[in-house]
Amino acid sequence: ACADFRATCFSRDRRIETSTSKTLGIHEWNVKFVPCPKNII
Repeated sequence: ACADFRATCFSRDRRIETSTSKTLGIHEWNVKFVPCPKNII
């Protein structure tokens, strides 16, 4: 999935911090599984 969305994928230590990301607390988010975009119904 990262190859398909490379512009918006960041590693844990390289995430862009914005006022919205601070509000949502994205620094605590983890992705455990991402299905292939072609297999999404």
